[in-house]
Amino acid sequence: MKTKRKTPQKFVPYDYEEAYQDELKREDAALVEDLLKKGVRVIYATKRIDAGDQVEIEIYPEFVKREDLPPEARHRRNPAAQRTLKDKNARKHCERLINENFTNQDIWITLTYTDRNLPKSIEEALENMQRYIKRIAYRRKKAGLDPARYIYVTEWEEEGRKIRCHHHMIMDGDLDMDTVEKAWKLGRRNETRRLDYDENGLSGLAHYITKDPKGKKRWCASKNLRQPKEHKNHRTFGPKKVQTMIKNNNDAERLIQEAAPDCWFKSVEARYNPHNRMVYFYAKLRRKCAVGDLVTIAGGEDIGLDGRAVYDLLDHDGQLAHVRKHGKTGRVYPVELERLRLHRKGARTKRTPQNRVKPRNSRRLSSGRSTPPANIQG
Repeated sequence: MKTKRKTPQKFVPYDYEEAYQDELKREDAALVEDLLKKGVRVIYATKRIDAGDQVEIEIYPEFVKREDLPPEARHRRNPAAQRTLKDKNARKHCERLINENFTNQDIWITLTYTDRNLPKSIEEALENMQRYIKRIAYRRKKAGLDPARYIYVTEWEEEGRKIRCHHHMIMDGDLDMDTVEKAWKLGRRNETRRLDYDENGLSGLAHYITKDPKGKKRWCASKNLRQPKEHKNHRTFGPKKVQTMIKNNNDAERLIQEAAPDCWFKSVEARYNPHNRMVYFYAKLRRKCAVGDLVTIAGGEDIGLDGRAVYDLLDHDGQLAHVRKHGKTGRVYPVELERLRLHRKGARTKRTPQNRVKPRNSRRLSSGRSTPPANIQG
């Protein structure tokens, strides 16, 4: 006799980020004790969002009855609040799309107008961008390239006043930068450069183009972008673990790292709701590159390597990695694993004694220590 599968429990959706705004200050012993008594007898969801090598983990309470939601989440929002929430979620999604789809091999473009060509409306500005994208598509097709991957934003107003209209665009770097810049016919003082990583991948750049404009600011993305991956469960963090994390920030870091052993831990913040005394955790991590990935090297020039080149990750022991320029059969370079940035996920290869790479006559390349061999070549 077959056993019936349990029907998955249905939880009431709500904006948990908005519901938990007060910072958890663990030096406030009375607050911590109060949260431990009232705020953990609930099911906690764990959501992991992977966007490129940037990983976010959210831990938050879920409820089956609407009356159990925090007061902030129960009331119907007015139109202005709904727009604010929609804009916030759109900006967050845009940031994740950028980290998922672009690397330092891709390009940042700023497109401007001469006085004669300034658009008279935001609609005209958007039409100009569509014509530009068609010219790019024509040149790419002629060069035998796939359709462009891009995200662009049009800036029109700021703080209620009209500013000089311009566009910012992130595009894959398959088409050379001169061709990309010359395809824009309406302005001369344009800028085209390669993207640069910060410690949060491309999040700094994403924040810049998706920041709250206090006015009109429209962004648009091509339809061929990869979507960030989300995974959610109700098993990873139960009440006991949440209690431990409420008590001590170091334990919160440790438990989150244990839940994501494939990542470098960066930060975690804890917030609570003063009404239901429950807690929300938000952590940022960076995914470790795995054997088989295509990678670039952050600060490669500092250790005598090409920071713009793409490498195959051949092997690593958790600290030291061995890489080779993609498409080459030459030298293997030892590099600190933490320096590597994901370019494209590859086929995962299980590391065994048979396939482990042992480069000959190479020194460890790391900041502040030994110098690179004098005969480094591609």
